[in-house]
Formats: sequence, structure tokens, C-alpha cells
Amino acid sequence: MNPIAMMQLALGVFNGCMLIFPAAYSAESGSLLKVVVTAPAVSTQLLLFCLGAHSVREQGEQVSLAAYSCGWPELVTRCRKALLLVMARAQKPLRLTAGGVYTIQRATFLSLLNAGYSYYAVLQNFTGR
Repeated sequence: MNPIAMMQLALGVFNGCMLIFPAAYSAESGSLLKVVVTAPAVSTQLLLFCLGAHSVREQGEQVSLAAYSCGWPELVTRCRKALLLVMARAQKPLRLTAGGVYTIQRATFLSLLNAGYSYYAVLQNFTGR
């Protein structure tokens, strides 16, 4: 999943940048309307990806509490040991990453939008406008 996630995030930033840049310099009167209509579609793809990963992370944090709250002291020794192992493992938070480098969470969405705008600003400086 790591390469796919990295590609999805990178293409989302690239699409956002390439959506804004041509429209900013277009003489066509409908170019702004095209950006307003298509920008939510590009942003929604990134948002759903980031919110899904964040939801998985939050649910992973609740596993330890759920295992502890299940009434484990009354269980047989074998089950208690298994639940203790689950609780110990669940103490380490889940990290869904893109490319094994970039952690995906809600804050990732905003940083991707900022990156897309930064790339747009760099392209704008290269064109000298």
C-alpha cells in the first residue's frame, strides 16, 4: 500500500497545482468557473484518503482500552496472556504511511494543500508574472 499511497498523494498535489496554474493565466472567461467546479473533486480525493487513514489510527488507539475493559481477570490464564499481549501491542500507535516516509493523518491534508499552492507559487515565479 505504501507506493500506492505515495503516488495518490503526489498526484493529488500535482493535479491541484496544475489545475490552478493554467486558469490563473488564461484569458478565457470560464477558466475560474472550471477551477471552482473541479477543485473540490481533487481536494475530496485527498481528504477522503487522509480521513480514512486518520480514522484507522484513532480506532487502533482504542483497541488497548477495549481489551482492558472486556473483563479479562475472570478469563482462563491462556486468554489473559493473549489479551495482555494484545494490550501491550496496542500501546504502540498505528502509523499509516505513504512511501514508508510520510505519515497520513488529518494534518496531512492541509500540508498537501499548502504544498500544492507552494508549487503554484514557484511556477508563477518562473514565468515572471
